[in-house]
Amino acid sequence: MNCKKFVLIFLIFFVIFVNVGFTNDKVLTVGVWNNPNLSIIKDSEISGFVVDIFKYIAEKNDIKYKFVAGKWANLYSDLVNGEIDVLIPIAYSDTRLKYMKFTDYNYPVFMNWGVIISKSKNIKTITDLKGKRIAIVKNDIFYTGTFGMETYLKLYNIDYKPVSVSSYEEVLNLVKSGDVDAGLIARNFYNYINDRSIYETFLAFQPVRIVFAFNKKINDNIVNLFDKELQNLINDKSSIYYVKYNHYFHNGSLHKKYVIVIYLALIITSILFLLIVILRKIIKDRTSKLIDINKRLTTILSATPDLILLIAEDGEYLEVLTSNEELLADFRDNLLGKKVKDVIQGSVADKIMNIIQKALDTNEIQIFRYELDVIGGKRFFEGRVKPIDLGYKKRTVLWYAIDITETEKILRELQVEKEKLNSILKSVSEGVVVIDRNKKIIFANKSACEILEIDECVGKSFDDVIRLYKDEERVFLPLDDIFNKGINFEIGKDYKIKTSKNNEKYIDDSLSPLFDSESKIAGAVFVFADITDKMIYEREVLKSDKIDTLGRFAAGLAHDFNNYLSIIKNYNYLILQKENLDDEIMSIAKNIDATIEKSIGITKQLLTFAKGGEPVKELIDLNEVIKEAISLSLSGTGIQYNINFEDDKFIVYADKGQIVQVFVNLFVNAKDAMQNNGKIEVNIRNISLQKENILNLSPGEYVEIRVRDTGPGISEVLMSKIFDPYFTTKEHGNGLGLAICYSVLKRHGGTIYLNREYKNGAEFVILLQKVKEVKTQVFKNENIIETDKKLKILYMDDEYMLRDSFKILLESMGHEVITVSKGEEAIEAIKKDNFDVIILDLTIVGGMGGVDTAKEIRKIKPDAYIVVTSGYSDTGAVANYSDFGFDNYFLKPFKVEELKKILSESIKR
Repeated sequence: MNCKKFVLIFLIFFVIFVNVGFTNDKVLTVGVWNNPNLSIIKDSEISGFVVDIFKYIAEKNDIKYKFVAGKWANLYSDLVNGEIDVLIPIAYSDTRLKYMKFTDYNYPVFMNWGVIISKSKNIKTITDLKGKRIAIVKNDIFYTGTFGMETYLKLYNIDYKPVSVSSYEEVLNLVKSGDVDAGLIARNFYNYINDRSIYETFLAFQPVRIVFAFNKKINDNIVNLFDKELQNLINDKSSIYYVKYNHYFHNGSLHKKYVIVIYLALIITSILFLLIVILRKIIKDRTSKLIDINKRLTTILSATPDLILLIAEDGEYLEVLTSNEELLADFRDNLLGKKVKDVIQGSVADKIMNIIQKALDTNEIQIFRYELDVIGGKRFFEGRVKPIDLGYKKRTVLWYAIDITETEKILRELQVEKEKLNSILKSVSEGVVVIDRNKKIIFANKSACEILEIDECVGKSFDDVIRLYKDEERVFLPLDDIFNKGINFEIGKDYKIKTSKNNEKYIDDSLSPLFDSESKIAGAVFVFADITDKMIYEREVLKSDKIDTLGRFAAGLAHDFNNYLSIIKNYNYLILQKENLDDEIMSIAKNIDATIEKSIGITKQLLTFAKGGEPVKELIDLNEVIKEAISLSLSGTGIQYNINFEDDKFIVYADKGQIVQVFVNLFVNAKDAMQNNGKIEVNIRNISLQKENILNLSPGEYVEIRVRDTGPGISEVLMSKIFDPYFTTKEHGNGLGLAICYSVLKRHGGTIYLNREYKNGAEFVILLQKVKEVKTQVFKNENIIETDKKLKILYMDDEYMLRDSFKILLESMGHEVITVSKGEEAIEAIKKDNFDVIILDLTIVGGMGGVDTAKEIRKIKPDAYIVVTSGYSDTGAVANYSDFGFDNYFLKPFKVEELKKILSESIKR
């Protein structure tokens, strides 16, 4: 356990204090859909503005790819499901980021928006779409986007009839055929339509930026590569980007008005350039006095292995100082005078400018980490930015950047290990909760949440979530001792934890200090396991052991005790049969007989615990058994009862007398607990148990009987003792009632337990194996045939007085009786003479017993009528007498009527 806790604490340390990254390479499958002139699919040829740009970047960087043509809706699903790697063209949206990656939306391949087309000129405003059938491509951002058509139609509460299709061609065809009133398409696609009967309305939706989309599994390096290439192409006005743009959208030549604009732009650029030159001249003149000081300072600062930058609030590089130019995005001389966004592209430039602005606004040092492509390759930096006044006209910041690439590499490697360890931690069956020194939960694994029956506990107070109890009293763990002394603390398995749903579970747990990287106590780790099922199982085993102990005692007592009771009963019967018996003697004899019957009852109860007290089973209907038990135990009381049957019959194979006794015991206990005033509810249903179950029963079909009362219930302290033999809370009880119930049901392959969750009284649950197929049971005729036939009977018993009393008893009925003391004598008698009935005692001390004797007799006389008798046996030969070669049985002490019935059976045979 201590080793296990050490491993868990070690795992938690990595989970809490380490971070990670991940890379991967991928060959690209590119989905393309027909959206002229962005993408054109014609005669199996794939081209278009977006397609050509993608091809150029991929081929330039030796990236292998293949185009897959399809419809928009299908390709969109394929990208989300990871069946293709790239989808072009596609519009950027925040919502789609959940399912895919995009190139930088600040450098879109194309700007686009959605338009409504129609054959009617009457659609001029959004309200004109009311009641119209509108063709829409599935998942089209011009429909679903934040500023898409769907948003505005809902905003103006306009009813319409959407018709979902998978491509703009289908939209166009439906509009042409008149099957819809209007259609939503991309504005570039309208330029592709060569049909004057189709009009573009003034309705436009969701301006978007067209980008490349990648599935979530694609390596970020590939996405970043396309980002960088796109930025370079867009920034380079002579690149293939503008050549292709003119080719697809201006038929190879610039319109005149664009040429004029370009000339004007050149003139303005020239003027700006002259202004910059003049301004630099002025600045140079004004700062000439500081050159000497600046040179000395620059020499000192340039010796730093890190970066020192002076940057103006507009992003202009005013000074660059470092001894390692590999850390720069460009060489120092190229950087000076340029702005951050001229050198650094994308979101990193935005972050840098935001940090500069925040430092200037707050006049406080700002610290942040960033990744940048520099001369020496991709590097990680930690930047510290502070406002500084050096006499520039522009507000300025001092940017001090430290190269943390090696540190970041180590952290990412450790993060990989962290995720592995985190997966292990989440998979362990024990609950793990980590708290800080403020007793706030900062980590909880999946098992902890499942045991506590809570969705999330991070951020909550430890004492609010971990509610421990012992003997119904709240227990608080010694957290202060853990924090201050660093001790380990373990609790016993008698503790229970109350879940968020107020269910109680037994737990085994420990509490240990959590140390940080400086070996200081940063908090504590609480490791605990749900051992409720284990506790239930152990209690069942303990309960069974107690019953077995009593059984061994009962077994030692039963045989001799029943034999002696039989002797007394036989002689007493002979006394009662005397004529003209004195009244006083008659009264004494009857009292003796009544006492014997009570003694027999006690012995039978004890024998239910003994190994040999096997039930004599038959098919019985539990419905009838329960009704009989209620009649015996509740008649004449003020107790109300209700029986709920799921089926008409619940047939089990059981000893009816013993099962009736079980329910009588339960009903009497309930009656006493409610003081003859309350209600008993019995619910019966069929259930199935799997191979693994906490009740330790065989798998299969069972009948479940729940006996519930409205009494005061059973206290927690007494719950573990109620099935102990001789434990009672009644003044005149013998403490065997529930113990007998448990023993009887155990011998029937079932069980009984107290439902601890029921709080409105007491509820006992009984399980008995169900009979799958009920065959017609042939019952013996129980009527005793009165006959004058005199039988010749052989009786074997090792107890002399039993042989004597039995012989006198049977002879008084007119039968001839031969007695023997052991099996060897019985076999010799069989060889010499014929007998109508052979009665064999099961257990013979120092001689052949009933089972072996019966086997030998069958060899000599296969058709002999053999009856087994016993005061106690541990072989099951009485309960299953026919399996041992016997024709009938009776138990000692016996009633004369039972004996007459058996003799009657032999005559019928």
